[in-house]
Amino acid sequence: DSTADTHHRRVKSTSSGLGASSSEGASGSSAIPQIGQFPGPGWRICACIGQVQIALAARGAGSQSLLDRRNEAVLILESYENSGQGWFWATDAEGRLTYLTANIGRQIAADLDSLIGMPFTEMFVTHNDASSTQRTFAFMLTRRQRFGKMIVQAAHPDAQIWWELSGSPQLDAGGQFIGYRGSGTDVTEQRRATEAASRLAMYDPLTGLPNRRRMGEVLETTLVSFARQSKPCAVMLIDLDRFKQVNDTLGHPIG
Repeated sequence: DSTADTHHRRVKSTSSGLGASSSEGASGSSAIPQIGQFPGPGWRICACIGQVQIALAARGAGSQSLLDRRNEAVLILESYENSGQGWFWATDAEGRLTYLTANIGRQIAADLDSLIGMPFTEMFVTHNDASSTQRTFAFMLTRRQRFGKMIVQAAHPDAQIWWELSGSPQLDAGGQFIGYRGSGTDVTEQRRATEAASRLAMYDPLTGLPNRRRMGEVLETTLVSFARQSKPCAVMLIDLDRFKQVNDTLGHPIG
């Protein structure tokens, strides 16, 4: 009898506690049952399920937050592309374009669809110069290494356009090379300014002819080259008589 009474009191106490919790919930209280608040394994299981649901909800919120950040990053990149300040590119393992910012096709007078799938190096002019940066760029792609500030000339039919490229090799989960991702910026104006400054330093602004500094460099390079080959060379000087009188009477532009 005493055992039955004890069991009856426990059940009554539990029922009273449950009723109190229910009434609190109805009155707007935010109290949430915790593990161990109620006796018996059933209540513990319910409480565990509730906490798991809370954890899953938090994880879902975290995933949504990550998705929101990724979407925001995509919008930022699209805004950067549309501003014309820079562009993005990607290739597969064979060096063929898989992605290219849309306005780059317009810059080089080419259709974007025709560019996708072509070798990335065909977008640039390759000079016969052995020290050409285009040749260096092609070599960098075959080495599958990170590179930056690589200056190349775009293959435009009429205009000279210069780009500064950077890129990073991409690997799959197994460590296999799957291509490149990179970015580019238009440095045509900077290139022109640099060439103009170099020309002013090496050429006479009035006649466009090499100045003394440039002539000295050309002569030194020529003499060293012929000396290595054990070949003779000569320098020819031409003097125009009374040329100073032309400049003095008719002016330097006429001279």
